[in-house]
Amino acid sequence: TAYIWVIHTVLCCVQVCAITFCGWLGDYVGNSRMMVIGCCLIVFGAVPCMGAMGEGSIAAAVLGQGSLMCIISVLAGNVPTWMVRAFPVHIRFTTIAVGYNAGQAAFGGTASILATLIYSQTGSTMLIGLYHACLAGVAMCCVVWSERRRRSEDDPLKWMVDKVRDVSSNGGGDRSEA
Repeated sequence: TAYIWVIHTVLCCVQVCAITFCGWLGDYVGNSRMMVIGCCLIVFGAVPCMGAMGEGSIAAAVLGQGSLMCIISVLAGNVPTWMVRAFPVHIRFTTIAVGYNAGQAAFGGTASILATLIYSQTGSTMLIGLYHACLAGVAMCCVVWSERRRRSEDDPLKWMVDKVRDVSSNGGGDRSEA
């Protein structure tokens, strides 16, 4: 079993290189585009990768784990830059700190519990991949929505500031001239 740890360590080193490469590629292609690509790869690749990990052979497990680690690297290399671009400077730190940590606690913290529960109830690793695919689908929709909103306005909260300005200049409501 010692060689399993060696294989896992080598795969982690490969993932470090893949994260670095994907982050560099995101500088040229665009972080939002890389996030969408990464989410698509997880949507279509998580089930087969998790299925390979549950096949019972070491070769299939290494192939499944290595493939999934490379797919996840697309997101891991681009999430930090994407988050910085997603929020205006005056609320960036708080928004990222609260949003990222709440997401990590809710989904990252419960992932191993849910995976263990799914596997113990069904005996299938492919359903764990389906859970990952569903989360990636939701994440992809959020990235696309966020990018469209960012491109339509310089400041994501501009519509709120404009609404407050309109209400206060009209004395609290819309008045049409007669």
